[in-house]
Amino acid sequence: MPRISIYGKYALKNAMMPVITVIGINIAQMLAGSAVVETVFGWPGLGSMLVTAINNRDYSLLQACILVSCVIFVLANLLLDIMYSLADPRAKLE
Repeated sequence: MPRISIYGKYALKNAMMPVITVIGINIAQMLAGSAVVETVFGWPGLGSMLVTAINNRDYSLLQACILVSCVIFVLANLLLDIMYSLADPRAKLE
C-alpha cells in the first residue's frame, strides 16, 4: 500500500478529531471575545450592539442579541457534531 493512502485513510482521520474539537472551542471564544474587541476598536457589530444595549438598559435588544449569539453557537456545535460523525463513523448521531 502506498504511504499517501495510509496517511490519508488512517492517520488523517484519527488526527482530525482534536482539530475539530479545537475549532469548536475557538468558535466559542470568538463569540465571547467579539464584544470586547468591537467595543475597544469601535467596530460596528453584534458585540458592540450588545454593549450598547446593556449601557442603555434596552432589554428587548439585549434579549435579541443574546438569542442570535446562542443560535450561532448552537448551529456551530451542530456543524461540529456532523463533522465528528463524518470524520469518525463510530461517533453516531443519536
